[in-house]
Amino acid sequence: KLTRQLEFWKTHGDLSDEQMVDLTKSLVRAGSWRSRLADTSFRVPKVRFGRTELQMPIVTCGGMRMQQTWMPDNMGFLSLNPKKVLKSDSQKNLKEVLKNCIELGLNHFETARMYGTSELQFIDALVSLIDEGTIKREEFILQTKVIPQKNLQEFEKLFALSWDHVSKLGYID
Repeated sequence: KLTRQLEFWKTHGDLSDEQMVDLTKSLVRAGSWRSRLADTSFRVPKVRFGRTELQMPIVTCGGMRMQQTWMPDNMGFLSLNPKKVLKSDSQKNLKEVLKNCIELGLNHFETARMYGTSELQFIDALVSLIDEGTIKREEFILQTKVIPQKNLQEFEKLFALSWDHVSKLGYID
């Protein structure tokens, strides 16, 4: 949408280069949730979860599209090196996004084994934020998933792969 607006104003608006730069900055600020972080009065509303007393935000921060790659971390020679993934620019961005989510009251994070490196990256970013003292484990809700299996042994094998990452947080909500 921003590109179309800028294209329109460049073609029909008779704006100088300086005015185009100002317009671009203004449109980016207006379209970015990060520009609203300074407003500390806004918090994502929460509701009681089912019959529990757990207060959950009305939206979740889902991890399906938040990963370095869709390639799972257990594919042997096809996999990316997890150390490289965790040192990537996308990892730095994810950590900042999770920190900002918590600041806004959006503290329900959802990921899964089948979301590529999402689970690995979410756990690493959350552990890092805890280690820095930015957040506490009890301040967020973590949900992860594994694919249903035909028998218990297959399920336990997949769960163990997930738990290898998640155990760094102590528990799954």
